[in-house]
Amino acid sequence: MTFVYPNGERRFRSALLDWAAADVRLLLVMANSTAGATPAADFVSDIGTLDECDAAGYARTAITGRSVNVDTVNKVVALLAAQTDLPAFAAGSRPNIGAIVYQHVGADSANPVLLYLDAAPYFPFQAVGSPVRFLWNASGIVRYPLTAF
Repeated sequence: MTFVYPNGERRFRSALLDWAAADVRLLLVMANSTAGATPAADFVSDIGTLDECDAAGYARTAITGRSVNVDTVNKVVALLAAQTDLPAFAAGSRPNIGAIVYQHVGADSANPVLLYLDAAPYFPFQAVGSPVRFLWNASGIVRYPLTAF
């Protein structure tokens, strides 16, 4: 189940997060993770069983090319990003079942979680030593009604 964490939504809607300027990153979680069942988490460390990817060569990766598009015709605010390329990494001990998009500010106890993604065509997958590319939806990673602001 792909969702916006409530604290992430609050940060988006109340401008506590400058989407275009903040250090926003992606981390992969494997089959034993409870991230998809922990929608009330505020920080990465709040996820009971993170089960982050343990593959050789894997690293948390910055999401770059971020911008905000305000569509006054359709009354929607869209958070956009360029494709995110993770470097090539080997297979981990379990399949990757999802990704967490979070704001990096330091330790996981201070890193707010923003989104949990586990939808096809990205997940699940087992790395095979090739780069992994996330092509974000061109209409926005997250979209909000303009009237909500």
